Amino acid sequence: MQLSQLEYLQAVANYGGVRKAARAVHVSPQAVSSAIKKLESEYQIVLLDRSAGEAVLSPAGREFARRARVILAQVDDLKKYTQSGNGGVSPDGHFRLYAPCLELHPKTWTA
Repeated sequence: MQLSQLEYLQAVANYGGVRKAARAVHVSPQAVSSAIKKLESEYQIVLLDRSAGEAVLSPAGREFARRARVILAQVDDLKKYTQSGNGGVSPDGHFRLYAPCLELHPKTWTA
């Protein structure tokens, strides 16, 4: 999982569809869709309902996006912490975050 995948999923949640999300994050709709397809493949879950003209979040996708929002907020908090002089980034300029795997139970989700 990459943070950009979670960011794209969150954008779909915020903007209501892949095309609008892509415009908001300044990438192509194909890039957003592809990133989310990789998440779907990795976690064996359907995140987007592609049956209509505009791909939107499935019920499982809404729950996944809700959980992703928590992770993205923590990453943002860590970035702010490192920029406040209380820490720093690695010498190569990358900020690294290690998080536990998301354990998802699709059978407990409701529509």
